[in-house]
Amino acid sequence: MTLDTALRYARAGYPVLLVWGLHNGKCACGNTQCTTPGKHPMQNAWTKTATADEERVRKMFERVPDAHIGIMPPSGHCIVDVDPRNGGDKTLKALLNGSKLPKTVIQESGGGGLHLFFKGEIEGSLGKGIDIKRAGRGFVVAYPAGHISGGKYTWRNAPWDATPAPVPAPMRKTATYVEPETPIDAPIDKVRAALAFINADDYQRWVNIGQALRHAYGDDGEELWVEWSKTSSKFKEADVDKWKSFDLNRDRPLITVRSIVSIARKNGYRPLTTEFTGSLWQQGDITGFMDNAPPAIEWAFENCIPCGKVTLLAGAGGSSKSFLTLTLALQMCAQLEFGPFKPVTPGKALLLVAEEDRTDVHRRVHAISTAKMYSDAQRDAILAGVGVVSVRGLDWRMLYHDETGDVQETDRVDYLISEIKMLGDVRFVVLDPLVAFNGANENDNAEMSRLMFTLDRIANETGAAVLIVHHVSKGGQVTSLNDASQAVVRGASALVDNARSAILLTRLPRADAPLFNISPDDAGRYVACRFIKNNYGAHMPDAMFTIEAGGSLRHAPEVQRVHSNLSSAQRDMDATATAARIAHALHTGNGEITQRDIAEQIGKSQTLVNRHITQMLEAKHATRTGMGKTTELRLTAAGRKHYQISDDSGSDLI
Repeated sequence: MTLDTALRYARAGYPVLLVWGLHNGKCACGNTQCTTPGKHPMQNAWTKTATADEERVRKMFERVPDAHIGIMPPSGHCIVDVDPRNGGDKTLKALLNGSKLPKTVIQESGGGGLHLFFKGEIEGSLGKGIDIKRAGRGFVVAYPAGHISGGKYTWRNAPWDATPAPVPAPMRKTATYVEPETPIDAPIDKVRAALAFINADDYQRWVNIGQALRHAYGDDGEELWVEWSKTSSKFKEADVDKWKSFDLNRDRPLITVRSIVSIARKNGYRPLTTEFTGSLWQQGDITGFMDNAPPAIEWAFENCIPCGKVTLLAGAGGSSKSFLTLTLALQMCAQLEFGPFKPVTPGKALLLVAEEDRTDVHRRVHAISTAKMYSDAQRDAILAGVGVVSVRGLDWRMLYHDETGDVQETDRVDYLISEIKMLGDVRFVVLDPLVAFNGANENDNAEMSRLMFTLDRIANETGAAVLIVHHVSKGGQVTSLNDASQAVVRGASALVDNARSAILLTRLPRADAPLFNISPDDAGRYVACRFIKNNYGAHMPDAMFTIEAGGSLRHAPEVQRVHSNLSSAQRDMDATATAARIAHALHTGNGEITQRDIAEQIGKSQTLVNRHITQMLEAKHATRTGMGKTTELRLTAAGRKHYQISDDSGSDLI
């Protein structure tokens, strides 16, 4: 049924993608803490692999027949996703203001919402609880998928029975861009030079550029726009009146000043004279570098997380990355060490989290504070210095592709920088997870270098340590600590290459647990922290943490690697088990058991038993009295304590 339905979507022109399904009430992706069960793509590059080609769709679902179906709007279309749980139904009602929805393709989501399919595009946001899925970068889960709540996705008007209506007028008129307005730093002369490379004959581009200039420069941009307009063969004097129709207060125009420069670059514009000051040789001057000491590295956390730089923290889902970053923020303000993380000086910490809502944040802060037992003074410092902002469901991308396909910064970057500067004394900034703040291609080295340069700018201009939380690849799940390296980090290598420090978190693999004298069954309680890159600091050894009540972390210095290899670990575990069985035999024998009897009971050689008993006698865990046949071997109180044997213990281990 799923394959047949997927093919129907493809025939109707909708690009199809594979989405993780549900299994026994949980997401089939295998992540027990999955935040979008049954609703996230199976492929990282889903925007590229989604297809309406029937043969490719057939191969996709023949390979994974239980997958859910995701569909993207075709080019020139959009999907309006109305979520009543976040007030989307009320927003839609206010938006329509008494008018009815046109007859269009409509799906009822499994969670009680609506998916409204329209022909045309909507710029920006329609308001609270409504998300716009756009061609090439948005999708919805589609019938016959099930929802984690138990509901089903169903069609009210299926795409093979109805045609998407044009975007209703109220949605076209009220759509706004939600990013905050920030000043444009491009000099107007630079834009004038760029416009010389852009043809003004295309009407829509002519209007868009006029809107961009008015948004960026106000009425100061009119003269430039008219000057450029006159280069068109279609120009009429009456055209200058169009300027008055441009909306100065629009949150963001269809294109920006950056887009203008990018379009000009495509046409050959090379603004070298305005982009560089001084000669290249002058910029490379190293006078004084040999004789004068360089500035000291300023650390947020000594030797591992530098201020003014970007640190990457990677790990699989469920490896406690978010708990670690939140704990570090609290410990920094309380000026308390947390294992290898030693805060240098107090300051503010700002965390932007996109996977947790306010209730999730509340639970985590409460769990950590309960475990740490902060003093009143430390609590006051934490409350004054830590801010956790949930941006779940909001568009916080810092990069986007402009109409030419070039990667540009969004206004979020300057907005964040200005907010950090306004707060003052912010030493630690966390972006969790990175994917929520990235609008570029995660697998493209050039685009990820551009993202890291943007994050570097935030760190450099604010002086804060910027820590980005990221995931490992699906094939990079750590099954042995020998595999814990930067190679497992998801996406382009430029992410780790451009970070100045990189940290990997992983649950202790079952196979490695014996190396630490830990039972494989208990391995899931431990998290290993490895510093896989540290450009400015000395080598940092691995650290171990235990997961406590509520998910909080505790540094566990008592957990040390005691074996160089698994063979040694297995021998030690066998010896420990043998000693425990001998101890139980001595206890239950009550002085009347011989070494030969013990050897027969536990199935070991008498020589081995004799060696263990000698060690017990030396450690005063056992006593020997008498000689020959009158010899009595007994376990001491210290021995019972060491081997955890109570007075009423039986001999189950023998």
